[in-house]
Amino acid sequence: MPSVNPDQSDKDSEPFVEIDPTGRYGRYTELLGSGAVKKVYRAFDQEEGIEVAWNQVKLRSFSNDPAMIDRLYSEVKIGDLGLAAIVGKSHSAHSILGTPEFMAPELYDEDYTELVDIYSFGMCVLEMVTLEIPYSECDNVAKIYKKVSSGIRPQSLSKVKDQEVKAFIERCLAQPRARPSAAELLKDSFFDEVDDDENEDGEVSS
Repeated sequence: MPSVNPDQSDKDSEPFVEIDPTGRYGRYTELLGSGAVKKVYRAFDQEEGIEVAWNQVKLRSFSNDPAMIDRLYSEVKIGDLGLAAIVGKSHSAHSILGTPEFMAPELYDEDYTELVDIYSFGMCVLEMVTLEIPYSECDNVAKIYKKVSSGIRPQSLSKVKDQEVKAFIERCLAQPRARPSAAELLKDSFFDEVDDDENEDGEVSS
């Protein structure tokens, strides 16, 4: 796409270096991450008024793979962080996808397993407990990326008063080698506490 510097209402605002054909998304120069065939830039959705990630893929890298080309055209739109990945027998994948606030650090390295879902689940629990989106203290995607990649926890975690709930979330957010699988997580006492709460509400378990 050609470089474009569109008219912006605030002359002092950061200029776009590129916009998509629809005129909705504008890309900044700031690079958030990169891999063998893709680069992820900070961008802005002019309709929603929010920052997004602009994912660029080198199509020539897949010139001999028609199936991948079809997949690219059916999925890698502006604002999406990557391709949905099919995890094989090695339990590892090599593409960036997801919402920055809920993405495990290893996703940015494009070398991860299904344990990234445990990390995201922990962030979801954190959001439900605090009623805040994780890393809401950050005002752009780049700052979220820097905190996540540095292992800095979201500020909302400090607002969790129940120590057992906090410990459960921390367990989900641990480094990959220390992060439990879904089967292991189901054995956590956190879920026993949830069952007890339901029974106290009058539901009798068989």
